[in-house]
Amino acid sequence: MSGWSLCIATRCRYTVGGILFGVTFPIGTWIFQSILNQQMLSFDSILAMHRSNPVNFVVDLAPFVLGAMGYFIGFKQAALEHLTHSLQDEITQQTQELRLANDAKSQFLANMSHELRSPLNAILGFSEIIKDHTFGKDAPDRYKEYANDIHQSGSHLLALINDILDLAKIEAGKIELEPELLEVESLLEICKRMFGTRATKLDLALDLQVCTQTPLLYADNRAVRQIIFNLLSNALKFTPEGGKISIRARRVPDGGVEIVIQDTGIGIPADQLHKVLEPFEQIDNRYGSLADGTGLGMALVWELVKAHGGTAAIESEEAVGTTVTIVFPPMPDSSVSQQAGNRAVSTALSDKPELAC
Repeated sequence: MSGWSLCIATRCRYTVGGILFGVTFPIGTWIFQSILNQQMLSFDSILAMHRSNPVNFVVDLAPFVLGAMGYFIGFKQAALEHLTHSLQDEITQQTQELRLANDAKSQFLANMSHELRSPLNAILGFSEIIKDHTFGKDAPDRYKEYANDIHQSGSHLLALINDILDLAKIEAGKIELEPELLEVESLLEICKRMFGTRATKLDLALDLQVCTQTPLLYADNRAVRQIIFNLLSNALKFTPEGGKISIRARRVPDGGVEIVIQDTGIGIPADQLHKVLEPFEQIDNRYGSLADGTGLGMALVWELVKAHGGTAAIESEEAVGTTVTIVFPPMPDSSVSQQAGNRAVSTALSDKPELAC
């Protein structure tokens, strides 16, 4: 072999090896070998070409090298285009999420305006009637009724503000719970009584069942009441006349407490069920004004349950009803304390018929 041909062969070998067969570009090896296979060539045949005619070898090999490089450049270009499309899709998705968030904020502000103005207008209007003695000084019963309306409007306004502040605290990680031992049946009985009058006016049956061996609940009293209030409020809001709302409580296998609120209301469409858990979201329904609200209720329930280390689940079917199940974890105390709590509950319920669960 002449020195000139050996130089050409060496240069070609290093060039091809550096571009196609290097460790940093293993794809080149596969591409180049594929080209050789397509042309029914092998490295032995290339060596034979080199020995017979070095110049022809370089000329013949050049298309293969250029082709392999073209394949590799095309591969890089395709990868770049794929990355570009992926980034464009991600930007589009984030833009869509921002637009939805902005729409939710606008809807929330619109709902909030209505929710704040309604009770404030009632407070101002009725208080003005009482202040000015619009119906004379001899109408105490009428003024008493208006005073009651003012009280209800103020209570609604306070509850609304508390919901907003509580959700803001939770999202900021500053919620402060003060857990204590709570007797489940007594707590639920209070909640039932608070909604009993309203349920009667709406011709709804409100039922409470607590299993005999339900343990004491270790939780924040105000937070648990707020959870039950929000769930019952939604149940009454979306259950038509003649319907039924059930409150059930029992002990779960790990010693925790399960509370279930079930109604025979209009239900939630499957494609809107996820909205229930998002703050400021409201579902479309066929009851119009009955759905007034800020959309904070269920989101606040979920966050308060999670803050206690519990779990929540919702099942719903249109025209059948909705069931919300929340589970609080067992007391962190020793088993002796748990047994003492169970004995206290059993004693408190000893005068009631046992409810098998």
